[in-house]
Amino acid sequence: MRAWRDYVAFIENGAFRTDERGACVVKLISAETGLPEAAIRGIRPSPINIETPLNIAGLRKDLEFMKGQGDVIDAGMSVERLVDLSIYDAALKALAR
Repeated sequence: MRAWRDYVAFIENGAFRTDERGACVVKLISAETGLPEAAIRGIRPSPINIETPLNIAGLRKDLEFMKGQGDVIDAGMSVERLVDLSIYDAALKALAR
């Protein structure tokens, strides 16, 4: 969550910031993806709102799709088994301090 917040902080007016901190994140993304920094600068970064609760209904839909594709073979798998919202809630509280 801290990384998401940092990522969002590097976005300004629909692009990565042009200051030293923005250059740092562009360099990191370039190193991790193998894409040239100019290409990273040319994309419109997706904003992330981590203050919005997790979309459990959407996760259920995604899980059912993956089961239908055969990517998840455990028929009893559920979002509740995969996601522990207490960890999410605790992280939000810790970051609020």
